[in-house]
Amino acid sequence: MQKKGNGAEGRERRQPTRHRGVTRTKRADGKVVYEINFQGPRGDGSYGTVWETLPDGAKLSDAIARRGEYIGKVESGEKLPVRQRRKLRLSELADQWEEQARLRASTLKLYRGHLDRHVLPVLGHRPAQSLDVEDVLSLIHELERKGLSAHTVKGALSPLSKVMDFAERRKIIARNPLRLLHEGDRPSAPHSEMRSLGSDDEIERFLNAAATVSPETYAMLATAIFAGLRQSEELGLRWQDINFTDEVIHVRGQLGRDGVWRPVPKTERGFREIVMDEGLGRILREHKARSRYSGPTDYVFGTSIGTPLHYRNATRRSLTPTLERAKLIGDGQQRFRWHDMRHTAITLWIDEGHDKGWVSEQAGVSIRVMEDTYQHLFNRQAKSVRARAVRHERLGKIMERTGRKTAQQTGER
Repeated sequence: MQKKGNGAEGRERRQPTRHRGVTRTKRADGKVVYEINFQGPRGDGSYGTVWETLPDGAKLSDAIARRGEYIGKVESGEKLPVRQRRKLRLSELADQWEEQARLRASTLKLYRGHLDRHVLPVLGHRPAQSLDVEDVLSLIHELERKGLSAHTVKGALSPLSKVMDFAERRKIIARNPLRLLHEGDRPSAPHSEMRSLGSDDEIERFLNAAATVSPETYAMLATAIFAGLRQSEELGLRWQDINFTDEVIHVRGQLGRDGVWRPVPKTERGFREIVMDEGLGRILREHKARSRYSGPTDYVFGTSIGTPLHYRNATRRSLTPTLERAKLIGDGQQRFRWHDMRHTAITLWIDEGHDKGWVSEQAGVSIRVMEDTYQHLFNRQAKSVRARAVRHERLGKIMERTGRKTAQQTGER
């Protein structure tokens, strides 16, 4: 991936090579120079990075050899000299973070896109050590000035925060400035950007329509609504991931947009167990009995020949015809996406009275993300619980009073 070193046309263009810690830079005068970087312990007890630009005329092999010298010194116990430390531009820090990031390929691609389009053109030239909360606020204001939605601005802040967390862990900066943002500093995405099936009648109409498309469609969409899986997680499910005895679904992998199954790292929240209620268990048992591919490693929702089901085909052949038959699209109705079935599942869990910790574990997200996205639903549920309690107390007193009067009238007779 080609990147501009400072986000401007006509200046240096930095490009990673196939060799870790070696970058190739084409300068404005047309000359090519190589730069190396390597992290290790410093003589002052900190953990830092050596950066060195090789002389003009140096080749790729020279850069690889020079970096190898540093690796040999550190492996032999030698400390990196403090004087070689230099301030890292945010663009360089982002490259280092990307090299070590343990994220899904699709997530990393999304984060990199946000950095390249929204963050680095504004802050990429700045030394990472100099960035503070005011710079982050300026970035937010600049993106909002450009007319970007709250959802997009929040999406840009997420990878920036991860880059700064990476820098803090390696003592490149003292503290991630994004942690100093107040609650009102982050843009708040309007709830209208999400849609869920809002009533039991609407869910029933949706599932009845799915059953008329095909039994497979019914099982797949019911799983999306009642298990709250991401589409990639659901399409990556294998029969060995479903434990009918313990009534849980193990989320261990996902099917990428490229059709390749990849494991979910155990360090991620996505690696989890989802409680499977009795009704969903029955649906999946019936689906398994119908399937020609029901071995442990077979896909739960695959094609007619047992291969992975592409996400576009799942939408086009299952979700879209279901929405059409249920009359849930068109006529000015808000667009309903696959991800909105996940919103429906989370809404149902909240309405059932589950707390934030339980819901966040089931959904595979942090409590902070849960609060940012669904706090209004938790607030509504809390008010509903209080209202029911007050109503129950009032009705109880009314029934008690009317009961006494009824008893008196009966005694008088």
